[in-house]
Amino acid sequence: MHRSFFLLLIAVLPSLLLPAQSEKRFRWQWQAKPAIGINIPITSLFKNEITDYQLQYDEQSLSWQVVSFGVFWNKHWGVEFTYQLNTSKQVRKQSDRFQQALEQQYSDKYYVSPRPAYSNYAADALGNHLERGMLGVVYRMEQGRFYLQPKLSIGITSFYVNSELHYLKEKETNNVIMIYYDGGSTSKNQLLLAAATGMGCRLNKWAAVNLDLQASWSRSNFNIHKTMTDQNTGAGSGETITYKKDLLAFTPLIGMLISF
Repeated sequence: MHRSFFLLLIAVLPSLLLPAQSEKRFRWQWQAKPAIGINIPITSLFKNEITDYQLQYDEQSLSWQVVSFGVFWNKHWGVEFTYQLNTSKQVRKQSDRFQQALEQQYSDKYYVSPRPAYSNYAADALGNHLERGMLGVVYRMEQGRFYLQPKLSIGITSFYVNSELHYLKEKETNNVIMIYYDGGSTSKNQLLLAAATGMGCRLNKWAAVNLDLQASWSRSNFNIHKTMTDQNTGAGSGETITYKKDLLAFTPLIGMLISF
């Protein structure tokens, strides 16, 4: 996942520099926009299945605009690269919720292993779970101290999907069932399209209070494969759970605009 964003950044740098160099009469201008906001889902990825708890993902979460650098090669037009990181305490509870859901589903007939025999991902302490890297074209309008900056962007959004392996021991027998929920590749990268408008009031020549209103679209398309294998006979069965949805979100962010 981080490699995808690094490659996107490498691809972005020529776009940031070449237009500026082609405009000799205008002194090209850079800007940075650190910000914090809330990611508000319009559509949901979740399916009300136990596999929802494998997704290291929370729909409503804090959104940190960690990097947002842009350059204007004339009075109105520019390009901007943005990297956003979403965090949620709820993501750290996903593994425990999966365990509870598994016990609720199978505890009538089986003893469920108290912890996974295998799990390929654990959320970090901050609950980081969703990343967005975007390159956008910006149009700038200014009137006195006030400005408006509509932007259209394309990029990548990414989050993790866990895999879980557990054992079920049938009550009053020695039969053991291995149950494996395979999330496949840990990181799920998706195409992202976003439209945003930045607006604010300049405090001085270099700094302004900035509000960004962002609407985004991405489409999930991945499977989780569930297999149950009898450890005594080797007999097994399988099921595929598909996550294929259009994901719409609205993200308001507030921060600073720094010009240099």
